[in-house]
Amino acid sequence: MAEWSNATMTDVGANLQAKVNAGKTKLTFTKIKVGSGVNSTNPLALTDVISSKWETTNFVVKLEGKIVSVDTVITNTGIHEAFRMSEIGLFAQDPDKGEILYAYLTDPEPDRMPAESGSVVVSQELTIGMVFSNTGNVSLTVNMGALVTREQLTEAVKQHNTDISSHPAITAMIAKILGATNWQENPVATLKDIKNLIGQGAIVASKLDANAGFVKFANGFTIQWG
Repeated sequence: MAEWSNATMTDVGANLQAKVNAGKTKLTFTKIKVGSGVNSTNPLALTDVISSKWETTNFVVKLEGKIVSVDTVITNTGIHEAFRMSEIGLFAQDPDKGEILYAYLTDPEPDRMPAESGSVVVSQELTIGMVFSNTGNVSLTVNMGALVTREQLTEAVKQHNTDISSHPAITAMIAKILGATNWQENPVATLKDIKNLIGQGAIVASKLDANAGFVKFANGFTIQWG
């Protein structure tokens, strides 16, 4: 099971962050890499992951107060050989040095990403969180979801959509509107039926005179007097 407990900002990342704190540039993330390397030296001096196996520029950056999160989904699409996901690199754009390794994260108990196999696609959600303090310090965290196949995800969505307990507020309201005990009961009349009935009984013309008048309904039925 993944344990991303070792997260650090690199030396070049710290230099970039100092420029950001001074208002000289904006923090722009460019890439995420996942690798199988094991760092045995100083991670602060790294400029790239040790053994890159997967990378993406497709991610979403969210800002909530002083918390920044970078979200993406790792898949085994295009991976020809299984590997252990032991390192992650978050890259950013430095105005003076170009693209740099902003943060480096390692996992001593890495998950295994299987190789691509036909139509079976395995995916895993990845969120890199950063908390920025008033002093400019940054603390990093990583959250990884469980490895799931496309079939497992599809089945989970299907069960969620058909499970009554998944939407108790909605199903309870449907049952109340129907006047039923179960939201899946067939109604006596649909909304379309009710609309048509109302239309049939509606007054479309009238002359309300005490001596002589009439009331004509939508279905043609007319009441006259006088």
